[in-house]
Amino acid sequence: MLWLDGKKIQGHGLRVSAALPLASEDMSGNSSATPKAETGDKGKSLSVSLQIRYQDATWLSDLIALAEGKDGNQERRMFAVQNRTAQAMGIKQVKFDGNLDVKEADRLRAWEVSFTLAEYRSTPEKVEERNPKAAARKVSSQTATGTVAGGTSGGTGAAASGATANSAEPLSGVEKVLKWLDDRVK
Repeated sequence: MLWLDGKKIQGHGLRVSAALPLASEDMSGNSSATPKAETGDKGKSLSVSLQIRYQDATWLSDLIALAEGKDGNQERRMFAVQNRTAQAMGIKQVKFDGNLDVKEADRLRAWEVSFTLAEYRSTPEKVEERNPKAAARKVSSQTATGTVAGGTSGGTGAAASGATANSAEPLSGVEKVLKWLDDRVK
């Protein structure tokens, strides 16, 4: 069973599946390495499919009215969701997202209906709203390690040494010598 704001979604053969996107980005470039960078937690979604008999056309009309519903700001309406799969996934509020597909299944004398409900105000989103500096700190605390290759095109190499000089970490012995040499060359 699926309920949106206390209204039962009518139909036969209701199937609900959930998706938890674990977003990441490939960092390997052209190599065969497998490192990935996490790109943040995204909201979950519920994919719903069901059949509505032709004789129950009002059920389809009611579902379409829910999907088209807007709030006072003319934005897609948010619904409190009640469903076993949604509860297991920790999804409490949803909005209709993407397409609401309706296909005729004449041999069954019914419509095959499918739609997606996207999580509204997901847990990661709430955490980020409560502490917006946490995301900024996470990004600013990332550092790159390695050596500047070759030289810079058209530059003097000051950008590389300036980044080291301005960082909060003390310079190592080798870095101090390289900085001293770099300063003398200028």
